[in-house]
Amino acid sequence: MTIKSLDAFLSERLNTLPLDILRDSRLGIDAHHYIARALDLHREPLSEAIGGFPVALKQTLINDIALFKSYQIKPVFVFPGHSVSDESNATRIFDISRVTDSFRQRAWTQYETDSAQKTSKFPLISGGSFHYNLVGFNYEHILPELIDILFQHDVEYLIAPYLSWAQLVYLYQEDLIDAIYGPNELLLSTSLEKFIFSIDTLNQEFKYADRIRFLQELNISQQQLLDLSITVGCDLQPYTLPLLASVPQARIFQIGIDMLLRQGMSIYSMLVQAQDELSIDRFQRGVVASRFIPVMKTDGRVGCFNYDEKKENAIDNQPPPSDVHDVIGQRLPHEYYFYESMGLIQTHVLEDIVSGKHVVRHPLDGGNEHYKSLVASVVPFFKNKEYNLLTQQMARFYQVKQMVYARYFDRKESKLENRLSIPIFSKISKIVVRSTTEKEFSLKKFVDSLQSSDLVSEPPSKTASEPGKLQSNYDIIATALLRELYLIGFFKFENSAIVANEWTPALFALSSISEENLSLSLLLLITLKLKAFDLTHYITSIRPFSKSQEVLVRLASFIQISQSQSHYKGPINKKILSFRSALDLIKTHTRDLFECVLVSELAKNEVSRIHKTNQEWRGLVSQIPFKETTPSTVFAQIMESLLIEFNTGASASDSKAAIFKFFKDGSSGSVSDPQKDFNRFVQLFDETCSKILPVLENGKLISDELIVSFKEAKDIVSSLN
Repeated sequence: MTIKSLDAFLSERLNTLPLDILRDSRLGIDAHHYIARALDLHREPLSEAIGGFPVALKQTLINDIALFKSYQIKPVFVFPGHSVSDESNATRIFDISRVTDSFRQRAWTQYETDSAQKTSKFPLISGGSFHYNLVGFNYEHILPELIDILFQHDVEYLIAPYLSWAQLVYLYQEDLIDAIYGPNELLLSTSLEKFIFSIDTLNQEFKYADRIRFLQELNISQQQLLDLSITVGCDLQPYTLPLLASVPQARIFQIGIDMLLRQGMSIYSMLVQAQDELSIDRFQRGVVASRFIPVMKTDGRVGCFNYDEKKENAIDNQPPPSDVHDVIGQRLPHEYYFYESMGLIQTHVLEDIVSGKHVVRHPLDGGNEHYKSLVASVVPFFKNKEYNLLTQQMARFYQVKQMVYARYFDRKESKLENRLSIPIFSKISKIVVRSTTEKEFSLKKFVDSLQSSDLVSEPPSKTASEPGKLQSNYDIIATALLRELYLIGFFKFENSAIVANEWTPALFALSSISEENLSLSLLLLITLKLKAFDLTHYITSIRPFSKSQEVLVRLASFIQISQSQSHYKGPINKKILSFRSALDLIKTHTRDLFECVLVSELAKNEVSRIHKTNQEWRGLVSQIPFKETTPSTVFAQIMESLLIEFNTGASASDSKAAIFKFFKDGSSGSVSDPQKDFNRFVQLFDETCSKILPVLENGKLISDELIVSFKEAKDIVSSLN
């Protein structure tokens, strides 16, 4: 979060220069600030009603990268990492989650009321917004795909251990970047005189802030600016303190300036005078965080910003207080921060370990009873394994730490079984894949090798030299993925060999799936195994109701549409969104577990790491499976609309023509090629029915009800195709 209400105040005091000034420079970009401005400029009011990766953001990012390259500007994107102070406090997270969910529920109520009054045969197009503007866009769920876009366009990125703007200031001090494009909090750094606040790509110019001039115009000191920023709320201290809590939020900073000049005393003195112990504590924490916020340094270690451990006895090198971890958070191994900086593991997993708590927020639809029951089964299943894998490579303090998870729907904390007498890594350490032919990872090559008699190799010994360790990206990722599939329960492992269980034939059946559908089919298998696909609740509005058509709409949720450059403006469906929430829960935890297995593999020194460059690490990240964002609900909405039209008695060709035209050329007008998307869906469905369903039926792995529904759905697809 930025310094509250300062942006409007700062915008009046910016200067403008042509973009050409930055030619041949390295531009550090605060990714959080960049995303916020991109989404503000290209608003997508339905992004939280359909989920998925915001189309405007993706296209804006690609266009901006091309513009930077035309000026020989080398962008370096820095993403924020761990939160400071109470940002990770469960109560605060729940409060924010509740407010945003209430806003979305009101928007859904209005949409459903309007839908009931519509006269057109086509679904109603929403004209409202589902995004609560006072809370920033949470891009955590799209970060893996965002990083992949940057890698594909040869753009450097870094995930900071804590605040991205603080990391950028450090990079600037070390002459690793020439300029910074970032948020208003850069005004708090005395090391930076000027920074870019906004870039106008259309006019190819940028606006920058001059810190010294800004302070002079306001007639305040640097310390007063810091004090006021902490009081109104910013990254260093997120709460608005009682001194200004009752004033209009839009003018809170300006009123704070007036208060400073009028009172003639420091804010800290005012807090002491008011005898507000909680506010004093929060204020002090903000000041300490501003001085000692951790950053990743040039030697790869994470340390306090204004303290150099190598110059411990220097006069101007003030060490942090011994209890600084109470303000900023418990320290993790330097190695883990490095893996996080490359995108090998998501920040929220490590942040959970620091806080000792995993917080389950409201899903986009608000969460139905099926989702709540899924949370109760899925979260412990994955988190027990994730936390045990990571903490067993850490200090004893973390190994014995009792982890809990808190749920949005009852706010109760439940203990996790992360402390095991036999560490999980000891169970998977002998599952190792080595290939003499493959260097780069491919899911197709991996699946094709599953039935090979020599799939599992000897694990690297503890004393193995670099050549004896896992070398190629294929070996590293394949080993981690095979270990994860074992942990999920797709096979047993006994006497250094894979032993089949009831789910193993279904896993082997993936070898006959086409490469373009392979990742979707694997995710479908995991979803079926964890019972997230069961027909215990219904998501379609099709009448008369049909379980076979329900299956089709659910499977359509796996398809990402080929969307035009404009944002989606079509109809929406809350029940379909609820299934997407369940699918996203499974996919997110599947990726998290994979990353934890991978990091444990690295931390146990099984991988040759010494000579890897940053680019090679990023290349490894780019090949990790499950990086794509869970698709939006748009194609599932298209499928439902198509089935409703087909049920009226219209022919298949007329139904497709009408619905595809509506979503492509009509008032929706944001789906570029619905016929192509439909063809891909048909291919996925046919392969599921012909390759996977028979194995599931023979092994009685899913309910008879679901088997029958798939078979009946096959007749519908044949009629539509």
